[in-house]
Amino acid sequence: MREEISRFKALRFLKVLGAGLGLFAFLLLSASFGPVVNLASAQVSTSTGQTINVTVNQTITLTLSTSTVNLASLTPGAPVSATSSATVATNAATGWNLKINRNSSTSTLASGTIAFPDATSWNGTNNATSSVNVGANLHFRVYQTGTTAGLYNATWWGSADTDPQALYAGFPTSTATVASTSTYVGTSQTVVLKVVADAPATQQATSYTGGITITAITNP
Repeated sequence: MREEISRFKALRFLKVLGAGLGLFAFLLLSASFGPVVNLASAQVSTSTGQTINVTVNQTITLTLSTSTVNLASLTPGAPVSATSSATVATNAATGWNLKINRNSSTSTLASGTIAFPDATSWNGTNNATSSVNVGANLHFRVYQTGTTAGLYNATWWGSADTDPQALYAGFPTSTATVASTSTYVGTSQTVVLKVVADAPATQQATSYTGGITITAITNP
C-alpha cells in the first residue's frame, strides 16, 4: 500500500514537473524571439528626380518666286525693270542674312564675249546711288513694297521706291548682304528685289543672259 502511494506521488510529481518545464520552454522562446511578424505585407519605396534635355538644330529654307527674271526688250535710254522675291523661313534664334553675288566676275550679263555693263558693285554697306547717277547699265535694289518690315534698310536702298529717293547698285562679284535681321521671328519673311537694265546707245544689239546667286544664311 505504501509503495503504491509512493508510486502515485512520484508520477504526479513528474506530471507537474513536465507541465512546468513546457511552460518554462514557451516563456523562454517568447523572450528570445519576440512576436512573429509577417514581412511579406510590409511596403518600402524610394524616389529620385530625372532631368530631360533636348537641342533643336537650326533650319533654313529659301524659296524664290521665279528661277528666271525676264526683262523686256529695251531701247537705249529707256530702262526696263522687273521684280522677284526671296522668301526665307528659319528657326534661328539670332536671325539671318540674305546675300547676293553675280556668277561671273566679268559681267552679270553677256552674249558670248560681249559684256553688258554693270553698275558699281554693291559693297554691302553704303555705295548705292540714285537712278540719275547709276548710269546706263544693269543694276538692282531691295524693293520696299512687299519686303517684310524690319528687313528693309532705308539707309542702303533709299527712303522710298520712287526716284530720286530709290537707291541702286550693281550686283557684287562676291557675296554681299542686301537684307538682314538679328532676331528670332518664327514666321517666313520676304525680300523683294528689283532689277533694272538700261544700255548705252553704243551697246550691241543682241540678247544677253547671265546669272546671280541668292543665299540665305543664319547668323552665328
